Amino acid sequence: MIFDKTTKNKRRVYITLHHRDDLSLPRNRKKMGYGAYNWAIVISPKVSMGGDCFAYDVTNVPEPDSFLRFDSNPNREWRYRQKPHVDPTNSSTMVKKIMIGKLPNDITYSLIQSFLESIPILQNDTYHKQTGVRWIIQAIQKLQDTVLLADKFSIRMFMDEAIKLADERLQLGSSVPEITDYTKRPPSTDYSDISID
Repeated sequence: MIFDKTTKNKRRVYITLHHRDDLSLPRNRKKMGYGAYNWAIVISPKVSMGGDCFAYDVTNVPEPDSFLRFDSNPNREWRYRQKPHVDPTNSSTMVKKIMIGKLPNDITYSLIQSFLESIPILQNDTYHKQTGVRWIIQAIQKLQDTVLLADKFSIRMFMDEAIKLADERLQLGSSVPEITDYTKRPPSTDYSDISID
């Protein structure tokens, strides 16, 4: 499959980190690790006008049905979620937004969805307690390996840097930039994979 990589004004691929209230505070960070934040993928135009982004993540939040008046996810199972027409600037939970690549203009949102929704979602058990983290790691790897949406980089190094940047912004506020362009990082030859067991 060949994609157009020369057209200007490509859409941007971001990883966003969202605070989890008390779980994101310093006293819980060591215990929670990467799971101290919720992670998502956001596809945005080069210049977003608001409400023109797509977001992808997995969640186990309650899903109340206001019409039938019941919770459609009582067991808190993890589920893939796609959200169109998103304006990240309106998010009350987003802490950090990190650009990891650009999206060729001939790759459709339906194609992206087909890649991401095919990633297996393991439910919480003794060995897999951070399903959202597992999914984002596999999603970045899939984007790197399939349609080259993301630059090639060590996912382990990226996750460590991303959570460090989120911690700094959560603690220091607006003195730390909300957006970081990870594609402008110094070159690295370390592409070692991260363990997701």
